[in-house]
Order: sequence, then structure tokens, then C-alpha cells
Amino acid sequence: MNLKSLLASLLLFPICLFAGISGNYTVSGFDPTLNANYTGTAVITSAPATVGTGTVYTIVWTYTDFPTIIGTGVRKGCYLSFVYTEEVTGITPFGTQLYKIDGNKLKGPWILFGDTRIGLETLKKV
Repeated sequence: MNLKSLLASLLLFPICLFAGISGNYTVSGFDPTLNANYTGTAVITSAPATVGTGTVYTIVWTYTDFPTIIGTGVRKGCYLSFVYTEEVTGITPFGTQLYKIDGNKLKGPWILFGDTRIGLETLKKV
């Protein structure tokens, strides 16, 4: 394979596959249940799966005006998905968040269980 072919192959290969996910993030988003924007921080950590293959991710979202949210997730290619609930479980509904990995940013929709309103959130690695 010549250099030109190699460079062309690398350009077609999704850069998100090289992205390290664990770390600290700033959070910004829109909450359709409150019809309001929000901000906060998030910390993502990773660990090997104890059964099967792959990596398991945990996330802790801390918001200015909301309770702390915790989640567990998995990555598939350029996507990272979490299920989540408040840190004090059993009190509030749970939901799901799907992020598309784009360099140092994660962006995507979220929804609470049983709801039809979809929020949008962006995480930027710090």
C-alpha cells in the first residue's frame, strides 16, 4: 500500500474510535420537561466488563439546579449510551441518554422513561 492509499484509508476511518472517553466534562443542554437550558459537570469512568467483552462506563452528572444523576453505560463504535437515575434511587424516574462521540465532545438526545419529550445534551471534555 502506498502512502496516498494509506492516508485515504485513515480519512475514512472514524476518528471517534480513537477517542478516550473517561474524564471530566462540562455539560450544557435543554430540558423539554422544564422548557429550559441547563449547565453542569460530568465525570465518566470506565472498567472492564466482568462478564462478556467490552468496557462498562459510569457517569455522574452534577447540575447547578438539579439533583446529582448517576448512570451506567456501554460504547458501540462512535456511540455511548447510558441508563440513569437520581443518586437517591427509587424517588424519581429513570431515563436513557445516547451520545455521539465527536473528538472531545459527546452530544445527543435523552428521554425519561414513559415520556415523549426528548432533551438534548452536549458534554465537552476539560
